[in-house]
Amino acid sequence: GTQVGVIYLKTVGTTGDAIFYLNAATQEVNLSRKLYFWYVDGAVETGTNASATLYVVSDGKILVARGYASTAPSGSELQVDINYNGASVWTATGSQVILAAGSTSTSVTAFVTTNITAGGTFTIDIDKTGSSTPGGGVTIQVEVG
Repeated sequence: GTQVGVIYLKTVGTTGDAIFYLNAATQEVNLSRKLYFWYVDGAVETGTNASATLYVVSDGKILVARGYASTAPSGSELQVDINYNGASVWTATGSQVILAAGSTSTSVTAFVTTNITAGGTFTIDIDKTGSSTPGGGVTIQVEVG
């Protein structure tokens, strides 16, 4: 039978080995993913390096970027750029993390830069804020596998 609670190493396609956990519903949970977070307290303002510089701990591939705001932007969207080693992970600004006016969450799964290496850095720029209410309490997350 299947052993619930087991942790094991498994080769995943061409991406290499990953550590998995088998939960009570016999679903594989990938434990090899890393999450990088930024939090900008209060009303956001446009600017570069809007929060901490985060150092990449191991090689991987950017899988998804997510944005959340406790206060939604209004009047226009809130737009956040994620930089790897000083350059945007997108070529088109319309592909960045964009919280539409009135929205408090979004996610992006298409990137130009996907492969990252240990020792690299992530930063964020706030390129645009809501025109009436800028948006606030913003969390940006990057998931790397």
